Amino acid sequence: MDWMRIVGERKIKEAMDEGVFDDNPLKGQPLNYDEDAGLPPDQRITKKILKNAGALPEWMQLEVDIRREREATVKQKERAYKLLDKAPLESRERIKVRLRAELKESMDAVNTMILQYNMICPAGYARPFAPFSLQKELEELSAR
Repeated sequence: MDWMRIVGERKIKEAMDEGVFDDNPLKGQPLNYDEDAGLPPDQRITKKILKNAGALPEWMQLEVDIRREREATVKQKERAYKLLDKAPLESRERIKVRLRAELKESMDAVNTMILQYNMICPAGYARPFAPFSLQKELEELSAR
């Protein structure tokens, strides 16, 4: 323990022994941590309404959406590879063109969401998302 904490705890204990806190009207009641004292009253109400409705700030919702879309795109890519492996040789190129366009669209959407997330997320909360490397992913598909 550091000396400031020791002194502080000693002072609080002395005040308790002297009965300084006995007349507190909130004695015995739980502390309310939900109230954000740093916000103006109108913003507190707005925040409480949104919280009760289960709404997330835009950057947090984007984070959820990025994870969901990224996972869906990876599954889409796996399905595309399976489809190509089963496709007859004469139709592979035609299927590759279609799959390449679909994957590019999905990856572009995820990468755009990542860029938007990086622009609006508060600095201390940012979680790194690696964007899809379109060129690498599409070359991998073409190599099959």
